[in-house]
Amino acid sequence: AFPEKQAPVTSRQLLGHLAGIRHYRNEDPIFAGKRYESLKAGLAIFRDEPLLSAPGTKYAYSSYGYNLLGVVIEKATGRSFAANLEEEIARPLGLASVTLDEPAALIPQRSAFYEKTKDGAIRNAEPNDSSYKWSSAGVLSSAEDVARFASALLPLTQMFTPQTLADGTKTNVGLGWRIDTAPDGTRYYHHGGTITGGRSFVLVLPREGIAVAMLTNMLARFDQAEALALARHFTSPAPPSAAAVPPR
Repeated sequence: AFPEKQAPVTSRQLLGHLAGIRHYRNEDPIFAGKRYESLKAGLAIFRDEPLLSAPGTKYAYSSYGYNLLGVVIEKATGRSFAANLEEEIARPLGLASVTLDEPAALIPQRSAFYEKTKDGAIRNAEPNDSSYKWSSAGVLSSAEDVARFASALLPLTQMFTPQTLADGTKTNVGLGWRIDTAPDGTRYYHHGGTITGGRSFVLVLPREGIAVAMLTNMLARFDQAEALALARHFTSPAPPSAAAVPPR
């Protein structure tokens, strides 16, 4: 489904954004609400273009690379991405809210999406059709289930190991997850995303075993600073109990 390029591309390179596949462009047809019959059909947006760089030599963030990973999963398993999401992730982890954001489906408790105009008015956001990118975006979930998913990944240390370029340089990205250190030395992993009318962010403190998930159904400007501030509520020393306070 993906033509041979100037060099072979591996799934691990796709996971670490090292494969040389480009990201979105303004002229891409994805913003017109076009429906694609499959993830494989959605590859037509970028499949015939040359790579940005030789695989493994440069970091270049690419949602399209994750679209290609979805097609790899479907080919390897003989099942749709939706079936893999349900059978390999949602059901084993008990993530009852996780499902694809199918525009025409009746999905209980699905939030409407909103956007704010330049003059501050709030209106319905333009419809999203994620049929070309199920494996890079377009998944619905509650904030609780995003946090549960992130917590379940903590034992998988390779997910959070910085990838290495061909020249030996380490990236600050593992297999999808961004890796950072707070000013006080606290190590954390994170990732965020946006769609028309929505914003999501997830952050994990591995040593403390804390995961924070933030979701909005309107585009809002929040990032790791806000997620770290929330996480601090669970890392600060607990106040002394009443029993420990000496009588006066």
